[in-house]
Amino acid sequence: IEEDEQPIDNGQFFLAIEPQMQSGGIFDETISELVASITEQDGTRLPNARRQENRQRLMREGIPIEKELFETLQAFA
Repeated sequence: IEEDEQPIDNGQFFLAIEPQMQSGGIFDETISELVASITEQDGTRLPNARRQENRQRLMREGIPIEKELFETLQAFA
């Protein structure tokens, strides 16, 4: 109920499924095969693949920032 005491007119539904139990214990294997079949194709990528690659690169190389910003941040340390 909002401040004016009127209902919000909103509903929610949650459903939780345990895929390992529903698959007879082969969910991980099946998903691994699916991922492999997708990534083996030229020009394809999985959701978040580019983000993950960028994160790994930035962890290796660091995040480039302007010198002035770096000095400002160092002053706070």
